[in-house]
Amino acid sequence: MNKIKVKSIVALVLLFSLCMCFVWGHARQASDYTTEQHIQRMSERIEKRFMAEDNGKRTGFEIKPLYNENGMLNIFLVDQLKSFHQSYPGIRLKIYNYSTPQALEAVRSGKVDFAVVSTPVETAGPLKVTSLASFQDILVGGRTFEHLTNRAVSLSELKEYSLMGLGRETMTYKFYNRFFMTHGQEFAPDIEVATTDQILLMVKSELGLAFVPEPMTRESLKKEEIVTIQLQEEIPIREICLVYDYQHPLNSAARQFVTMCKNC
Repeated sequence: MNKIKVKSIVALVLLFSLCMCFVWGHARQASDYTTEQHIQRMSERIEKRFMAEDNGKRTGFEIKPLYNENGMLNIFLVDQLKSFHQSYPGIRLKIYNYSTPQALEAVRSGKVDFAVVSTPVETAGPLKVTSLASFQDILVGGRTFEHLTNRAVSLSELKEYSLMGLGRETMTYKFYNRFFMTHGQEFAPDIEVATTDQILLMVKSELGLAFVPEPMTRESLKKEEIVTIQLQEEIPIREICLVYDYQHPLNSAARQFVTMCKNC
């Protein structure tokens, strides 16, 4: 009788040990994933189930990209949106245009899937920032400023002319405020507008000088509607960045678009 009890106890100990090894092995396997990967895997499982119920159709998905005040739609997004729409015509697109701070808040709140913004970008918490491309701002003016094209002007000289820029609530304004301060000057635009598109329109209308992303000026320069003015001080190169919140996993359509942007 005692032998039976001992054998039973040994069997229970072995069974408990095997169970603990099984649980510990799965726990170690799970710990190999980051929080972001855990959330993404869960999202993919839910999405696969939805896709199965919808016979694999992707027309039920939509992506909501957002670009900031610095003309990212013109500089970067148009070609990507065109390629994506041709490849996936059934996917609905909702495109927004905010200032960079508003864009980051929209991503954080889940209002949009991701944002394409220009540096500087100040993020915190679960927001992830990925660089997509770089661009250079240049100083431009209307044809009446052609007399400034035969030499390099300094930042201090710009006080003599009407200067245009984006509003104080934008990161572009902060970028140029910091740039001017670095060289001992004050950035004080005479005209403040909401988007770079508006600035370019006003430059063509001879309302003043402005800093504009070089890709946005090419067509106007080719048509000789505006002129480039060389600056003595070197304007720092800026970057186009993708911002998303890993706690709000992207659906397959949005992930495909993001991948397309990264591989451009």
